[in-house]
Amino acid sequence: MRKNNYYSPELKIQIVEEYLKGDISYGSLRSKYNMPSATQIKDWVKQYNKFGESSFYEEKRGRKGSSTGRPPKELDLNSLTKDEQIEYLKKQLYYKQLENDVLKKVAALTQKN
Repeated sequence: MRKNNYYSPELKIQIVEEYLKGDISYGSLRSKYNMPSATQIKDWVKQYNKFGESSFYEEKRGRKGSSTGRPPKELDLNSLTKDEQIEYLKKQLYYKQLENDVLKKVAALTQKN
């Protein structure tokens, strides 16, 4: 069984940005950073292109769409870039919507009884 490797968000971003410069292939990056598979780098590039750099710093454990996940931490919005502020506020809105949906369901169930 292969040991799970941990790659820091900073290293992932460095590898992705190195690939996006266009001077090096997935396979060459895999060899350079002694990684078991180039597929992992491909996945990081897709993630970077779809969700941005901040996605490497987010908690990804647990079920998707589950209200049991960790809500976003309270941050000082002034210390973030505009894109990071937007992502943070989208997450906050998502969790508030989940909370609101649960409260509506509870209210509907209590009215039936």
